[in-house]
Amino acid sequence: MNHKTTAKAFTLLEMLLVIAIIAILAGIVIVAINPGRQLAQSRNAQRWSDIRTLHSAVQQYYIDNKEWPADLETVTSLTEVCNTGTLTSPQTTVHCTGLIDLSELVPEYVPAIPTDPQTEVAFESLINKVYAVTNGTGYTIAIDSNSQTPILTAINSTEYDLEPVQIGTGILNYNNVSLNFTATSENIAYNNSVTISWNAADADSCVTSGDWSNTIGTSGDTTFNNLTTTQAYTLTCSNEYYTTTETLTINVAAALDYTLTYNLNGGDTGPSPESRAELSTANLSPTVPTKTGYTFNSWNTDAAGNGDSYNPSDSFTMPSNDEILYAQWDVAASGCGDPTDSLCWSTSVLNLNIKWSLELVLTGSNSLTNGSSNHTNIIDNYWDGNPYGSSNYPAFAYCENLTDGGNTDWYLPSKQQLTDGLNAQFVGGTVSGFVLLHDYWSSTEGVSSRAWSVNYSNITTPGIYYGYAYKHVTATVEKVRCFR
Repeated sequence: MNHKTTAKAFTLLEMLLVIAIIAILAGIVIVAINPGRQLAQSRNAQRWSDIRTLHSAVQQYYIDNKEWPADLETVTSLTEVCNTGTLTSPQTTVHCTGLIDLSELVPEYVPAIPTDPQTEVAFESLINKVYAVTNGTGYTIAIDSNSQTPILTAINSTEYDLEPVQIGTGILNYNNVSLNFTATSENIAYNNSVTISWNAADADSCVTSGDWSNTIGTSGDTTFNNLTTTQAYTLTCSNEYYTTTETLTINVAAALDYTLTYNLNGGDTGPSPESRAELSTANLSPTVPTKTGYTFNSWNTDAAGNGDSYNPSDSFTMPSNDEILYAQWDVAASGCGDPTDSLCWSTSVLNLNIKWSLELVLTGSNSLTNGSSNHTNIIDNYWDGNPYGSSNYPAFAYCENLTDGGNTDWYLPSKQQLTDGLNAQFVGGTVSGFVLLHDYWSSTEGVSSRAWSVNYSNITTPGIYYGYAYKHVTATVEKVRCFR
C-alpha cells in the first residue's frame, strides 16, 4: 500500500511577519552601533593627533627662535591654517590669503602640515614632489597675547554632537580685565586723606602691593588717612588667562612750619619761640621759666591751666597751626607757714558776715599757734563736706575749698598767726591785704559756744584787739582770710 506524505509550507503572512521582525532587529542593532558616530569618533582621534602635532611644532619653534612663525606673530583670533602640505618656506604655489601659513615649520618641526580627515585635497606634481593645492586644513590657530601660548581647534570635530577637539581654548571664554582705578585727588596737602576706588570688569580676583597691603574684592573703595609721604598704590586684577596692573601715585605736599610760643603768663624769663614742622614730634625746651615769688608748675595749652599739660623736655607733637604754651605758676613754697610773709596769705578774702560754726559743741580746736591742726581737726571730725554757703562750719569750709595762686593747701589761721600777720602789715609792712578795724575769724576755739577773732585798730591806741565771739553769730566778725 502506497502512503503519500505532504509537508506544510509557510504562508505569505508568516513570511511577512518574519521579515518584519528581522528588519526591526536589524534597525535596533544599527542604531545601537551607530556606524556614522563610530566613524566620526575615529576621525576625531586623528584630529587630536594632528592638532597636538601642530601645537608641539609651534611651541618648539618658539623655544628655538624666541619668536612665533611669521604669520602667527600678530594673530590673536582663531584663523584657519593654510594647507601647504609639504611645502617649505618661502613658497608661492599655494594661495594662503586670509589663512595662516605655517610652511616654515616643514620639515624641521613637522614633515607636512596636517589636514582634517574630511578636508578634500587635490594634488599636483612639481619636480617629483607632491604638494597640496587646496587652501584650508580644517584646523584653526591663534596665539594668546597674554599667556603667549598657542590655541588650536578642529573645525569639524563636533559632528554627531561629539566633544570639540581643541587645545588652550579656555581663554576664548574670557575677556581681558578692564580696570578702572581712581583717586579723589592725586595731589593732597600734608596729613590729609585720600579715597581710592576701583572696579575690575571680567576679573576673578585682585591683589594689592606697594604702599597698600590688603585683601580686597574686584570692586570697592577705601580711604587712607593722615598721609605724610607720597604713596604708590598698586592694584593687580586677574582672571584665569588675563592680568591687568595699574598704579596710583598720591603726591603728598611737604609739611608746613608753624611757631611754638612759650607764653610766660606773667613770668620774668623763659624759652624763646621755636619753628616746628606740623605733626613733627620733639622735646620741649628744657629751660624752666622764672617768676619772682613763684615756682613753675608746668606748661599748658590753656592760659588758665584747663588744657593739656606738659613739663620741660616733654615730648610734644606740633599741630597743623601755631601753638602757644602758657606757664602755670604756684606761689613759692619758701617762707610759707610764716605769718610775716605776704605770699603765705590768700589774696582772696571772704568779705561776708560768716559764722565760725552752726554747732555749739566743744571741738578741741584750741591751739593758739597751730592753725593747721585746728583746721584739720574740724575738717576730719566735724565738717559735713558742704561748701561754706551751706556748711555746718562755714569759715573752715571756705579755706578748705579755696584755690588761690595755684595752691589748695589753705587753712583757717590760729589766733597767734592772725596776730602776727596783722602786725606784719600794719607795723612791719611785709604783708598786705588786711583791712583796719575788721574782725577776722581764727581757728582757735574758746569754749563750746565761742571762738577767737582778731583785728587791728588805729584808733586811740593802735594795736591788736581780740574778740571772743559767738561761733554762730555774724554780727561782729566780718571776714575770713586763709593761711598756708
